[in-house]
Parts: sequence; C-alpha cells; structure tokens
Amino acid sequence: MGGKSSRFWPSLLWKWVVSLFKKKSQQHCLPENWREILRTCNFEVAKNEIQTVLNIGNKEAAERGGVCAYREEFVEVWQVFKQRPCFETAVAAIEGVIAAGWPSYAETLLWPFFVEACPGGLYVTPFSERMLRGH
Repeated sequence: MGGKSSRFWPSLLWKWVVSLFKKKSQQHCLPENWREILRTCNFEVAKNEIQTVLNIGNKEAAERGGVCAYREEFVEVWQVFKQRPCFETAVAAIEGVIAAGWPSYAETLLWPFFVEACPGGLYVTPFSERMLRGH
C-alpha cells in the first residue's frame, strides 16, 4: 500500500463492521422459525444486497487508506453462498458462522438481508405497496 500502514477509520458502516467482532459465542438471536422464514427468501436478491454492503465497506476503507476485514469463517461461507445462492447454502452460511462462534455475523450481516428479500421485505416489495401498508 505504498508505505502507508493499514488503518481502520471510524464511520457508521465501520462501527457496524466492528460489531461483527464482538465476543465469540454460539448463542444467537435469530427467530426460532428462521429456517421456515428463510425458505421464502429470494436468494439472488439477498446475495446482491449483501455484496453491495461489502463493496461499500471495502470502497470506504480503501478511500481512507485502510482495509475492511471480515472473519475467515464468514468469508468461507459467503463465497459458497455467493456462488450458489439457495436455501441450502444460506442455511450453511448461518449455521457456519454460528458454529464458528460468531453469531453476530448471522444476526447482522446475513439474516437482515435474507429476511428483507422475503415476500413483504424491503428488497422485494414495491415502494408504493410498502407505503400503503405504512412501512
């Protein structure tokens, strides 16, 4: 990086990324029926939205001379899901990061995007319909 040290810069997005590195645990806050909800997901949409957020983080860090880093366990399951976005790889991604002791990745980086790509979610419901329902 041309003599510059890698630095992480504070921002709203960065604070969110830092939250992903909280205390290692296998406890999670997903709903009990998360697999049932996940079956209704448009996985291609969820993949695109997750990739967009990762790209924004990478771009923001690079603009400030830093890097955006993620747990290796997340990167591994993300690559599989990205190549084949479907129910099985989504479950494997969620279960993988939880089993590795990083449920915050499931709770903040995967689940919100999956659920918003389900029917009625932000990414798949037209704006006018959401406004009529008061969302």
